[in-house]
Amino acid sequence: MRGKLRINAPRASLPLLINRLLPDFLAAHPQIQLELTGEDRPIDIVAEGYDAGIRLGDFVELDMVSVRLTPAERFVVVGTPGVFKAQGRPVRPEDLHSFRCILYRTDASGADHWRFVAQGRPVTIAVTGPLVINDVDLCIRAALRGVGLFRLPRSLALPYLDTGALETALDAFGEDVPGLSLYHPSRSQALPKLRAFIEFAVTRMRHPVSAADYLPTAVA
Repeated sequence: MRGKLRINAPRASLPLLINRLLPDFLAAHPQIQLELTGEDRPIDIVAEGYDAGIRLGDFVELDMVSVRLTPAERFVVVGTPGVFKAQGRPVRPEDLHSFRCILYRTDASGADHWRFVAQGRPVTIAVTGPLVINDVDLCIRAALRGVGLFRLPRSLALPYLDTGALETALDAFGEDVPGLSLYHPSRSQALPKLRAFIEFAVTRMRHPVSAADYLPTAVA
């Protein structure tokens, strides 16, 4: 099999995809050119010429087939030790009204509501803050600088939680969501290059995520 395989994925997930899949996938399929594009906004993968997309959760458009890649994720609220020392730590989701938060926006919809689970029921909390960004990695960088609290999937924060640069809050109220899923038009199932990628990715992506999955890794 040969040709270009174009896949659109959230920018924050690209390190995980690269560390889990490369260079082995390309070595196994030397005639395939893999094009990974980081994109956080919702897009029409067919209209923009992609063979498949990867998104967090059960993201399935009309006439799309979805394949789960990674285990379920829990969202966490993170901040620096310095922020928590100076401002205290929220105990209930409602306490966030008193905290500066970093807002992540991918489209025109609001970014100022965070979801939690309290006593088995979903709770949505309105949050405010001095900064709105459309890039998760930059939101994390801002959190590391003490700009405010940020809510994100725990796996993305692991490298900073392990070092103590960031700490979590409101863990008991975290919302669990499905992990990353790959989706593609049903007619694309016949593409050998896409089938090869899916089979490889399912094998490599389904075990739990660690901090090392998001760090640069050199191959000797």
